[in-house]
Amino acid sequence: MQENSQPEIAYASLAAGVWLGTRYKLVKKIGSGGFGKVFLAEDTALSIRVALKILNPDLASIDTQLARFKREVVIARKISHRNVCKIFDFGQLGEMLYLSMEYIHGQSLAHILAKHKRLELKTGLELILQVCSGLRAAHEEGVIHRDMKPPNVMIDAKGRVKLMDFGIARSTDTGSVTVTGTIMGSPSYM
Repeated sequence: MQENSQPEIAYASLAAGVWLGTRYKLVKKIGSGGFGKVFLAEDTALSIRVALKILNPDLASIDTQLARFKREVVIARKISHRNVCKIFDFGQLGEMLYLSMEYIHGQSLAHILAKHKRLELKTGLELILQVCSGLRAAHEEGVIHRDMKPPNVMIDAKGRVKLMDFGIARSTDTGSVTVTGTIMGSPSYM
């Protein structure tokens, strides 16, 4: 984990042009949800573009967020497959935690379905085969995603699927962090 010595930035002030520590310059906001915000960012240390998932610090204690982020990085990094988004690392700036990952220039399956309402059979089959291929790779590494839904399936400009968001995934190797009797996932997709 990277600690930054730069002054703390307010979560609400995150926008294009803002620096997160000394390494990442935010380019544009590309998503948001209950967890926080996702930005396209320049990783100035490696001279590449990445996606930064920045947790809303008001969601839970820093210890809880830190444990979840660490788990997401450890679990997602087990999987190396063309249909799974690469997770690089996580960092902390004050009370704000962020995760760096592969930037996928494309659209989520949710966006595509909202726009087109339905897919041609051939296109749908090609996409689902790639989703299954990514899930198989995860399962072979003992990882169960637990939140598969159209927003977590990105499709790049060449039609390649990338599975994302292993935030509530479970590793069969390390045991469950889920409390018995709790439900994990997005209710509208369960």
